[in-house]
Amino acid sequence: MGFVPGTLKESMLWFFRKDGVTLGVIPLTMKKPKKKEMVSQQEKEEDDKEKTTNAIAAATLSILGGMGHLYLGVERRGYFLLAISLVLILISKFFWPTGWLIYGQWVILTGFDAFAFGKRGRGFF
Repeated sequence: MGFVPGTLKESMLWFFRKDGVTLGVIPLTMKKPKKKEMVSQQEKEEDDKEKTTNAIAAATLSILGGMGHLYLGVERRGYFLLAISLVLILISKFFWPTGWLIYGQWVILTGFDAFAFGKRGRGFF
């Protein structure tokens, strides 16, 4: 097996058996990556501002945990967090008055998660 220069295309790697039968051909040229559209610095800054604005709005809506995720369109996680929030509110209202402290921590966690999801596209968990 080996490279035989000068055959059909020099940019190909040809493999032969001893009796001359071609075993395979491997192209040696690399495809150039497609050029990405050039995005101006101003468009990038505007997109960054829009992400930040949406992230802040989602974090604010997370006063009722899960609503910020629903605002961002993350429905499965949003409904799950909303259900947990409503259960925590009911527990703290009727069964355990100091449960509001846990609910407060829950609101902070879901607010940070919604902000992270809005800003960078993924949350904490």
